[in-house]
Amino acid sequence: MLFFLFTDKLLKLLRNDLHNPSQRTIVFCNTTATCDFVGHFLTDKHIKFIRLHSTLPAKVLIQSERNKSN
Repeated sequence: MLFFLFTDKLLKLLRNDLHNPSQRTIVFCNTTATCDFVGHFLTDKHIKFIRLHSTLPAKVLIQSERNKSN
């Protein structure tokens, strides 16, 4: 039930940004597990995102930076 409340609030917060393709939003999470959960949730909703946290290999972080500039 807690995850449903979290994901519902997240979608409400992102709703305006999703309608504007040039709009970018940053979502900060307090744990890597939460970051991964949000990433899976956004993937399920077909929302493009970049996941960045300290446990990702440097190669992934560098590729994320390159993709961001495109």
